[in-house]
Amino acid sequence: MGWKIQSKMWHLLRRACCVQIEELEQTRELGDRTEVEARLDTVRREKDVLEGQVASLQEQLSRSQCEVAKLREQLSTLQEECKVSCVFSMLAIYTGLLRALKT
Repeated sequence: MGWKIQSKMWHLLRRACCVQIEELEQTRELGDRTEVEARLDTVRREKDVLEGQVASLQEQLSRSQCEVAKLREQLSTLQEECKVSCVFSMLAIYTGLLRALKT
């Protein structure tokens, strides 16, 4: 659950940067270009950093999901082995009881 929340947060921050870029580009057309262009460059760099972080989080999430799938498969295999082992153990017990009853 934490990955989804963090991923959504990064997406929202990225979207906020995109909106800021659009607003700054509109402001640049109307007024003082030097200050606006400097701010625009800063926001673009922040957006690039956020996009990198989102990509990294998505990669981590993908690896984690793969690891979870592997662990679930291992758990399933172990559960089956345990069931088989229990059946053989119970069969051995019943066989022993039958032999004891015959004597």
